[in-house]
Parts: sequence; C-alpha cells; structure tokens
Amino acid sequence: MLCIENGGMFFVKLAYTRCLGRLTRHLGSDKIKSAAEVSQLLQRAADAGRLNEKFAFLKEDTGRVVFLDKGHLFVENVEIKGNEKYEYGLIVRDGRPYPYIDREELLIPFFALFSKEYYPKTNEVIPVCRKPLLIQLFDQQDKYKSLTDNLIDEIIIPMFHTYFDALINPGVELEAHAQNMLISIDKNGQVSIIVCRDLESAGRDVTLMQAFHIENTNTVAYKRNVFNEREKDPQRHDKYHRTHSFMFDFKLGEYLVTKLLDVAAAYDKNFSEKDAQIRIKVYNRQFIYKLP
Repeated sequence: MLCIENGGMFFVKLAYTRCLGRLTRHLGSDKIKSAAEVSQLLQRAADAGRLNEKFAFLKEDTGRVVFLDKGHLFVENVEIKGNEKYEYGLIVRDGRPYPYIDREELLIPFFALFSKEYYPKTNEVIPVCRKPLLIQLFDQQDKYKSLTDNLIDEIIIPMFHTYFDALINPGVELEAHAQNMLISIDKNGQVSIIVCRDLESAGRDVTLMQAFHIENTNTVAYKRNVFNEREKDPQRHDKYHRTHSFMFDFKLGEYLVTKLLDVAAAYDKNFSEKDAQIRIKVYNRQFIYKLP
C-alpha cells in the first residue's frame, strides 16, 4: 500500500492470510526483525562508503505486530492450537531510496522494462505500449548507438555490482528478481541508481559474515533467511549452495537478466547472446574471486 502523508510517502507491506502467488503472506515478528536487521546492515555499509555510488535501497526499519489468541482472531484462514497466539503484522517501507537524493527521479521496477500491457479481458497489446519500456528508454539515449552496450553498461552491470556489494560487504543476499529490483531514472531518461526493496526476504549469510569479519556476525539471532554453511546437518550444507544458486542463477539470472537480453535480441539485429554472456561473466569474475 502506498501512503501519502504531509507531503511525504511510504509503503506498508501487509500480512495476507490467503495464498498470494505461491505462499500465504504471513508477517510475524521474525520477519519484521529480519527486515529491520537487513536495513541496518545495508545502512551501515552505505554510511561507511563500502557500497558503489549507484547502490540504493528502500529501508524497512519499522513494523508493528499484534498477537492474536482464539478470542480475538479477526482474520480468516488461520488455525490456532491451544493457547498459541498468531502474529499478525506489517512492515513500513520508506518511499525514498537510501542514501537519500534531492533531485526528482522516477522509480521503475525491472519487470516494467520488458512487460507488455494488454487491454482488459482481451489478449490485445495496447498500441502505445507495443514497444517495451526498455526500448523506449534506449530511444532517448544520445550516448549509446548500441542497445546491447546501453543495456549491459547502464543497467545490467550496475545491477550485478549492487548484488555483489550487498553480499560481500554487509553479508546480505538480495532477493534480486524483477519485482524487488528497481532503476531510478532522471528527467532525461538516464539511469542514475539501482534500488533494492523487499528486505524482509533478503538472506543473511553468516558464513560470509564470519569470513569477512563483518560487524554483527554474532548477533544474527533470527532464523528467518539466515544461511550458514557451518551447520552440522549435511542437508543444511547442501541447502546453503542450492539457496545461493536459487537466488543468483534463477531469480536474478533467469527471471531478470535473461528477460532483458531477450528484449535486446528482439530489437537489435546485431545482438549476440554469447557475447553478452561473456561480458557479464568477465565483469562478475572480480567479485567471484573475492568469495571464500
């Protein structure tokens, strides 16, 4: 929910007791604490100058939760056993990217760059939207003659830089899919920053925190989205690698990068998927080598 108040704005992420997408969107105190802790880790890294100049995020450092028993349960689709209580909460998300900027900009979720808009109840694409937003933005560029160069240099590389900066510096693994990642553009259509949101679902890699001596390593107490390779259970060890792969290869790779490259391939006859992949891999290698 977007809330506008006293000339400012913020978002409220609400609990939802029915299935939305794949899951019931429960918001208990563990998730609210997790969002606040991730916000704190990212803010510390930003304030210390350890993140790149295009890195920004929407802080989620405030939340509320009410504990409901059977006598005060005002929501449906919830089962409470015995004297248990159900945690029903919300998270407040800042409407301004942090570190804060004074200029006017537009925030655009990544999925909007390649999605299509249809007339209601039909399969017809709205004519004004036949050209993807990514292409519309490229048409405004004077600096680049190649769509591929513009896409990789101005969008994809800064996005990977943001992903790895969050992972290597504060130990946070972003859920960097096309809904959670945004670009911010100025009045000339130039991409200025990459913005991360939905920090409640970001992971905290305890193993990397320990390896890089990141402050707060020993106080990561909430089990929500904590990755720790040093667990004795071999299934947990395997899950550590699979979880990272799921976040990086699938959510960031397949659900975001691949779709952007597909748009480039459709509109640029000189586009080469192989060359694009090589450029991306060469850039990312500098971060891969830093990982233990």
